[in-house]
Amino acid sequence: MRLAVNRPDRTGRGEGAWDVLCQCGDPACEQWVELTLAEYEALQAAGAPILAPGHRRERRPPVRGRARRLAEDAGALWSRAGRRLRRVGRRLGESRRR
Repeated sequence: MRLAVNRPDRTGRGEGAWDVLCQCGDPACEQWVELTLAEYEALQAAGAPILAPGHRRERRPPVRGRARRLAEDAGALWSRAGRRLRRVGRRLGESRRR
């Protein structure tokens, strides 16, 4: 998702400026990039990320990696819950036989 804020012209070029949040992928990055609407549209049309000076786009978006880890963790939790339920079921069965 791209976050942009339109603000009055400060460029002196007669065009309104847009402040766009850097899209480097670093969750801690809070850098804003100043673009004209034409510059923004050109980058968007090219599919290029909007990056603050000196920032690079990470090769793999961290969101996908995090989503995969969360899915793996959820699977492990379901497996552990199943084992515990089976164990409780066995213990309940043993206590009923007594």
